[in-house]
Amino acid sequence: MVRPPAFDLELPGLDGLHLLGFLAAMGTLVTLDEDPSFPDLRMRWQIGGSWRPIISSAGAITRESVVTSLFARLSSVDSTKPFAPPVQGGDIADNLTLSPADYRQYAGRAAATAKHDARLADFAAAFACDAIGDEQLQDTAFRTMSGAGHQHFLKFMRQLVESTSAQQIERALFEPWNYQDEGPSMRWDPEDDRRYALRWKEPATDKIRTVRGANRLAIEGLRLFPSVPRGAKLKTTAFSGERATDTKITWPLWSGALPCAVVRSVVAMRLISVAELDGTRAVTRDASVARRGISEVTASRRVTTGKFRNFTPSEPV
Repeated sequence: MVRPPAFDLELPGLDGLHLLGFLAAMGTLVTLDEDPSFPDLRMRWQIGGSWRPIISSAGAITRESVVTSLFARLSSVDSTKPFAPPVQGGDIADNLTLSPADYRQYAGRAAATAKHDARLADFAAAFACDAIGDEQLQDTAFRTMSGAGHQHFLKFMRQLVESTSAQQIERALFEPWNYQDEGPSMRWDPEDDRRYALRWKEPATDKIRTVRGANRLAIEGLRLFPSVPRGAKLKTTAFSGERATDTKITWPLWSGALPCAVVRSVVAMRLISVAELDGTRAVTRDASVARRGISEVTASRRVTTGKFRNFTPSEPV
């Protein structure tokens, strides 16, 4: 069947080679895909200084309509939304430092709503899995904090839901990132790596500045990256590495316009091959990637500094 002519809209604020930019693009796609105002919604990447996402629809799609739709869908919080606390009361609601039994309650509520709204179920699958672990929950490789230094993974998400404006979403999508917003930040931006050796000013007194709209959209992007058991360990989609020191996320950029359902499978593809050569590990792009319309594959290492995690600038694979 021939696809009807589509309306295109570039999102020039998002850089596909930047982890936060890529996650924000995924959040934009999965959220707009649920809006019937944008039939046959798709996304592709176009090179132009860097890789920029292009969203297309069989219906009219404009800067204003995109921002209006995203803000309307992402700005409210109630008991059916993904950032209601996994368990009620106390500090435990701010982080994923739960027992599998406690998390099972949250996952059960998510499963109950899945037939009419998949958002909560998507988040439950992305955050953790109650099927493994005895007392301590194993959680997503995207988790960058768990309470140390007053930085809380789920609490920061709720704050971003409650306080991100339509203007901040619009700036993240369509304007250069100038880091004029105050925190919180989810620490998925390489700019959030505030190690002393990388800065001219002491991090403890240097106020965090971020792109709030990008962080808000990136939270939604987690819906495309479920965490599933592999043996006795939990593995998050797109991540590799058996040790904390070699954990990385690898993601693709594609040139053909793909619907959200196909993007779910593309980000879960094996994008790299690992071989043992002369006793050393060689990592190369998988031979099938180019045949599937993927133009670029890039990766970012996750690094741990003290009790926090950050991600490095990406490197091509």
